[in-house]
Formats: sequence, structure tokens, C-alpha cells
Amino acid sequence: MKDQDILPLPSNNSNNDAIWNKVIVQLQDYTKLRKWKTYFYFDTEDISYPEKKTIILNKRHRPEILCYYFLHEIGHLIMVFDDKEDYKAKYKPLEEHSTNSQIYRVLTVELEICAWNEGLKLAKSLNIPVNQTKFNELKASSLATYMVWAMSRKMQLKKQIKDS
Repeated sequence: MKDQDILPLPSNNSNNDAIWNKVIVQLQDYTKLRKWKTYFYFDTEDISYPEKKTIILNKRHRPEILCYYFLHEIGHLIMVFDDKEDYKAKYKPLEEHSTNSQIYRVLTVELEICAWNEGLKLAKSLNIPVNQTKFNELKASSLATYMVWAMSRKMQLKKQIKDS
């Protein structure tokens, strides 16, 4: 997706929270239409539970950031429910491997990347404005956490080999 494919943000920054709060309502309406539940709590992890058709979001985020996380979590559900066969084929190894395996960890990172991309596609289809720089910074920060986690097992194995 190219930068010009994303709608620009309105230039009046003083109204941004009001704009983003409307977007949150728009995303809630989208999830209700899909019969997915959304809950907002303080001090919680942003997470989706496809098996429960549920999204949980931390309402301490600023409204714009909350929208981007909301799009990402919706992206997970879109992948599961709109691309069922492809999803099952591609991510079946997640069920077959230990969470400590390299395959599991790499596929998890891939899954996270795809969910961010699905969220961005959804924003475009719903005419939701996206600040591409902020979105990419949030995406990169979130993915970096997963990448460190994915590499931690490999680093532990290297250390064990080195120390033995």
C-alpha cells in the first residue's frame, strides 16, 4: 500500500481526539456488524481472541493510537474469518509446534505483520484517515517486541553452546 493510498489527516489538530473518537465508534460499528465483541479496559494488553470473536483494547491509549491498535486487532479477526482456508493452511504449524520452536516464533511474527497490513487495508476501505508515519512507528515498535521474543530462543541456544 502506498502512502497516497491512505487518506490524509485533517489539518486541524485541535479536533484530532474528537475525530479519532468518531473513528473508534466507526470501528466498533464494524465489529458489531461482524458479530465480534470489543471491550475497553484500563491497564490491559491489546489482544484479540478469534475463538471468542473478541477484541480487548487498553483505553489508556490516546484515541489515535487506540485506533491503530484497534485496526491491528481487527486485522487478526479478518485473517481468521475472511481467509479461513488460507489462514488454516498457512498457520496450522502454530498448533503443531511448541511455542519455543523457531517455526512457531517466526510464524507468529509473520502473523503479526499480516494483521497490521490487514488493519491498514481496512482503514482504506472504511475511509479512515491514517498518519502513515505514526502508524508505521507503532507497527515497528510492536513488531520489534515480537522479533526480540522470536530471537530470544536462538540467543539462548547460542549461549548454551558457547558456555558448554
